[in-house]
Amino acid sequence: LYIHPSGEATDCIARVTLMGRAVHLGRGEDEETSGVRDGFAQIASSLPPGERSFEDLVHDHDEVFRLEVDKAYVRRLACVITQQKEVEVVDEESFRQAETDPLAFVSPFMVKKWNAEHLEDIVRFTTYLTGITLEELESAKLLWIDSLGLYIRYQKFGEFPKDVRMGFPQRVTDEKALVSVLTMLGQVTWESQKPA
Repeated sequence: LYIHPSGEATDCIARVTLMGRAVHLGRGEDEETSGVRDGFAQIASSLPPGERSFEDLVHDHDEVFRLEVDKAYVRRLACVITQQKEVEVVDEESFRQAETDPLAFVSPFMVKKWNAEHLEDIVRFTTYLTGITLEELESAKLLWIDSLGLYIRYQKFGEFPKDVRMGFPQRVTDEKALVSVLTMLGQVTWESQKPA
């Protein structure tokens, strides 16, 4: 199973290939699949209303499978300029012990929202982190948010795009805490850059 984030391929930070066996659990209406059905419903209910879709649920006539993962290959873009990639191999035990980031399902919505409504904060984060001036900056775009920080892709005039990561002061576990941290970071960076 090949997994990559939704959106533009040029905004991709990582891609994952899962190797293993697909085990048939039954149909969506079967008692054996109730845990899967309930799990999908719980995740769908946590999404913002505009981000929910019919496909987010398990339906009575769906065939339900579980993927038993033997190995995962995580390919990260190490350098935007050279397109150099780093590959990490995750073994079966490490994969089983891994937990979903608490912001995984809210991040796409928040990235879209912040790029559309809070671009001045993204620009301020970029200039704060990189030291480049507003006059040097051609573009800046929020790529992804996780519980420990965010990724921004920026480009100076006449140069190739680069990625930068901004860590959060503490782990963020839900949308409300995320908005609070982003607002606080926006205020801190604004105060650090305002004229004395």
